[in-house]
Amino acid sequence: MVSVQLEAFLMTVHFSLKELVRKSIAETVELKRFPSLKADIASAANEALEKFRDESQKPTGRLI
Repeated sequence: MVSVQLEAFLMTVHFSLKELVRKSIAETVELKRFPSLKADIASAANEALEKFRDESQKPTGRLI
C-alpha cells in the first residue's frame, strides 16, 4: 500500500514538473522567435525529467 502511494506521489510530482516546464517555455516571449530552439529546450527538459523520475524510483523502492 505504501509503495502504491509513493508511486502515485512520484508521478504527481513528475507531472507537475513537466507542466511547469511546458508553461515556462510557453510564457518565454523570446523563444517565440526561435521555434527550433524552443522545441530543443522542451525536449531536453522532458528527457531530463524522465531520467530523474526513473532514477528516483530506484532508491525509493529500496526504502520500502
